[in-house]
Amino acid sequence: MSDDEQPDEVGPSDADASADPGTDASLGDSDAEIQRVHRPLPPYLANVHLNYQRIFGETFAPLAHLAQYQTRLIRDAMGSYPAGELSRIAADMSRISDMFPRADLSKIAGMLPPPELWQNITAKFAPVIERVTRWLPANWQGLPDLDFDATVNLINGGIPLIWVPRAAIVADLVSAPDAAGREAILAASLIEISEDCAAVLADVGRPDLKPLASLAADAAAGLAGFPAGAQALAANVLDTWLHEASRRGTVLLPLAKRMSFYRHLLQQIESLTDETLLTEFRQVGVLAPVRVALEDFKPGDPPPPQFSRHATSHAAGSAQYTAANAAVAVMLVCSVLREAEESGW
Repeated sequence: MSDDEQPDEVGPSDADASADPGTDASLGDSDAEIQRVHRPLPPYLANVHLNYQRIFGETFAPLAHLAQYQTRLIRDAMGSYPAGELSRIAADMSRISDMFPRADLSKIAGMLPPPELWQNITAKFAPVIERVTRWLPANWQGLPDLDFDATVNLINGGIPLIWVPRAAIVADLVSAPDAAGREAILAASLIEISEDCAAVLADVGRPDLKPLASLAADAAAGLAGFPAGAQALAANVLDTWLHEASRRGTVLLPLAKRMSFYRHLLQQIESLTDETLLTEFRQVGVLAPVRVALEDFKPGDPPPPQFSRHATSHAAGSAQYTAANAAVAVMLVCSVLREAEESGW
């Protein structure tokens, strides 16, 4: 289809829309259908209203609008759409698709889109959902019910969850009730995390990254048997990569004169937010835990409980050197190196 052609219609005909006294004839076909779907529910359906207003008010309407555009146009626009919102839309689409064949909707049939409209929308959005899934981290595949907001909070809190670990461990970490629960999961999963890190490092083949990937693989191999050594090695490999990436100026800017190197990095590394674009989500999410690892620490201060590059180097002891922090350190350097290979950092 050429750029000048009009998008496919997803709503009923003009005659059908104008025949409905509850819709505005000046609206387009799909807009008229959406307005019909969103008529206020009668009081006796108040409980149904709570569920279906959320589903169709927050999910169906934006999907119906977007479904008017051709797949290529949707694909091009998605790069400037927040990853969090797209993830929620895709999850809601999947839930609604699963719900329709099973639900008895006869009592509220007049408020729902006709089957042909729904089929058109789902057909149009299959490529969108596929693209959302493709842009999200590979190790999140198979986790359709993953709490996106909770996952982002963990990443921003210093736990790497992109590229590694495997989906089952990601799900366990996200559903853990507190920090102590997450530490227990990490400590109990050292062998699995070691295997996951070795697998992603095997895909790092760039000549300038391979020496660091080899050392990171050594750290991963020692994670279960000698976690303290793995943590120290991983912290140093990460530090080396940060200096090299800054010198290259690919993802981190070169150091300005008379400025602290780590403060310089912290000014550049962003946390994930609801506004992080889909095309940037993975890259931002890989670096976000580095912010926590580089938080200020002065020798003599109590070591922080989470993994810290500075405390690992300057405050060796049982407070900083833990099995959980070793797992985080190894996952972080492996995640960063794998993303550097993927994104050309």
